Amino acid sequence: MADEIAQVCQLEIEGAKIVLKGSVKVIAWLAQALKALMEKGATKLTEHKGEKSMKDIWKLSKDAPPQVIVIDDADLKNVLAAAEKAGLRWCPVPDLNANDGKTPICIPPQDAGLFSAIVQRYLTDDITESQKILNSYNADIAELKEKLLHASPEKRNEIRSKIENIEQARDELLAIMDDKKNTLEKGCTLSFQDYLSSGAGTEFEKDPEKAMAEYEKGVDIAPSFSAVECMQPIRNKALMPDSKIRFYVPEVGVSVTREFMIEDGVVYSNYSFKTDKGEMFEFTDKGKTKEEWNTSVLPEMLDKAGILEDTKCRVFDSKERLAAYSKYFNNVLLNSEVKLTEEGKLVFSSAEVEKEIRSSVNDMLKSMASAKVDENQVELVIPPEKLVAKRGKINVIVDENTTFVLKNVKPGPKQYDGNYKISISKESMVTIQEKSKPAKKVSAEVASKELHLARQMAVANFSAAHKR
Repeated sequence: MADEIAQVCQLEIEGAKIVLKGSVKVIAWLAQALKALMEKGATKLTEHKGEKSMKDIWKLSKDAPPQVIVIDDADLKNVLAAAEKAGLRWCPVPDLNANDGKTPICIPPQDAGLFSAIVQRYLTDDITESQKILNSYNADIAELKEKLLHASPEKRNEIRSKIENIEQARDELLAIMDDKKNTLEKGCTLSFQDYLSSGAGTEFEKDPEKAMAEYEKGVDIAPSFSAVECMQPIRNKALMPDSKIRFYVPEVGVSVTREFMIEDGVVYSNYSFKTDKGEMFEFTDKGKTKEEWNTSVLPEMLDKAGILEDTKCRVFDSKERLAAYSKYFNNVLLNSEVKLTEEGKLVFSSAEVEKEIRSSVNDMLKSMASAKVDENQVELVIPPEKLVAKRGKINVIVDENTTFVLKNVKPGPKQYDGNYKISISKESMVTIQEKSKPAKKVSAEVASKELHLARQMAVANFSAAHKR
């Protein structure tokens, strides 16, 4: 119950005081995150005169904790040049969302006003330039709609697709402009606590010390996204990575490479991957509307790649970042582990004994992680021949006439008896597809009862047939 009560805690770091607010659990995490950041958050300084170390910024922040200002990558070079000219001080801090096209900078509070004014100037320029592009989109849409009125039947679908894709590019630009306008209204700076909290959904949230140790080796800190979220068409150039390439590394299935191209001012993507059998597949969203992509092309691509639509993926914009992740993720010795080894608290009689003990501990942790912790969950035990991944969703074949379609779930590892176990919330909806009948949606609890009933009937039919 104590964790539910809001607490206030004051820490002193490098002579500056910081007030942390939240539950006991949140404050404990924030303190851990700050410690990891101060120990491992040092970044290589550049030639900028105004750039300081993180410890310098904390020492400069006499009356209040440092603040963090988030700058669009496209404006970063110009903003820092202007800040240096104005005599401002700053420090790069770890980017807790490496794929959002923005860079966080730590600044002393006394420099926040002028730093914000510089960033706001560039945001205003960006909005003005975006408005010109927006006007161009609207003119192109109007021209295509005029062509549609006089087009031959065989050309109409092509023109409609162009209109929808330019409309999508326009809407994406409007969303970017709204975000920048919102930043202008609310301000460009974050409290240091809010900056730390922006790492929600990343490895930094799970274990700050581990995330920072890996970050020093070049491993991005970023949230994972479902395969469907990652592989959506984008049409606006502003959303395209500078590298014009992106790599998706899923929890299961093969890694997918996405290359971005531009034609007639509209972005499209080519996807490619090689299966574990050595088969090479290529897909494109060129000339496809978003609806066409999601209903026909993407499900087929996910099937070929062995990826479910809700499979979590890590995203990388360069081969170097992908290589760092492959080499160092979950493979960096932490300071606490090094100290433990140096103190000699863990001594094994042989390498074989060490391997056996570590394996036993890992097995214990895995069993704890997979243990049932919520009585509101339903567990379905499915034989492997009844489990099929189709169009990015899990399909459970109940019998020759009935199939259950499960969304946003994935099976656990194969059990000792050869079956798969699926845990799903009782309230989650399951689609039941029966031949010659419209599909219906029921709760997972109802579906599990129907599955149990179907099995009982199958056993009874089998027994009756054998008695005859």
